[in-house]
Amino acid sequence: LGYELIRLTLGWTYNAQEEEAQLRRLVQLAVEKYYKLPPRRNQDLLEPFITALTQCKMDLLPLEEMSVEVEEKSLPFAPVYTAFLQLQQQHKFCNFDDMIYWALRLLLDRPGLRHEMQRRFEYVLVDEFQDLNRAQLMMMQLLAMPQNNLFVVGDDDQMIYGWRGADIRHILEFPERFANAKDCTLTTNYRSSRSIVRHSSWLIENNRHRVAKTMHAVPAASEGIVLFRR
Repeated sequence: LGYELIRLTLGWTYNAQEEEAQLRRLVQLAVEKYYKLPPRRNQDLLEPFITALTQCKMDLLPLEEMSVEVEEKSLPFAPVYTAFLQLQQQHKFCNFDDMIYWALRLLLDRPGLRHEMQRRFEYVLVDEFQDLNRAQLMMMQLLAMPQNNLFVVGDDDQMIYGWRGADIRHILEFPERFANAKDCTLTTNYRSSRSIVRHSSWLIENNRHRVAKTMHAVPAASEGIVLFRR
């Protein structure tokens, strides 16, 4: 959906084969405007800047607080970020992160487009809700307004995209953000034996930040075997 927005609105296209090389080239151009990075064997000095770029776009972090550590030096990232966005627009370059980031910017900057998309979707269903990062969450909220007819499906015990900004608080704080939301907790595991469900539940319950729930297997599930090996 995000890609369709930027493709139709900005005319940008996504090229998977050239994505990484083009990204590195534009990041290098942006960095060279402000910092001189010495060549190093077996060390990628651009990687910290690329990581910071993703963090800014997906976590929507304040630019004034962002810095990049290079050879024991802390370099402000804001000027590099601004230069990269300018280069990106000049070259009409789009990578995977931009399918959310630039779509979100379009929805925020263009009220006409935002209202058109809000009218288009009367109901919004989000699967794998636990893996949303802050940019995706904001895009979801914008699309669902003003009716807020949201139906989200997620499992806080299966959040695996923390490295891309997914935050368990999005599930834990959902009732606060949407006061009229109704919760339907599913507690039946249809895949695993009773031993697997019992032991994994015991382990997962040690997590301090999660939705409290008691899992159980289906009545017809086998007892199964759990082995611990060192």
